[in-house]
Amino acid sequence: MTCITYVVVFGLDGNGRPHAACFAEHDAALAIKAARYLGYRSVQIVDAGLAEVLPRGNVFAPRNAFVRRINRVTFETLLAAAGQASRTASAGR
Repeated sequence: MTCITYVVVFGLDGNGRPHAACFAEHDAALAIKAARYLGYRSVQIVDAGLAEVLPRGNVFAPRNAFVRRINRVTFETLLAAAGQASRTASAGR
């Protein structure tokens, strides 16, 4: 059985609002670089259910559309999953 991984970028904006997005494999490298630039974290997760509820990211979109706002409950779930995920980069706010 093949395990699919998802690259997820997430963090808090300057006002403490949670943002996150899931990126396709072919956009992963650019998403990770952009996450570092914005001070967000990026992780690889295997939880398809979590990846399904996150908005799809767009590496060519402006900051607010790159990673969209999400609700606090989803953000807390993502933080818990990220604690068990393999880190692809770390940058915190």
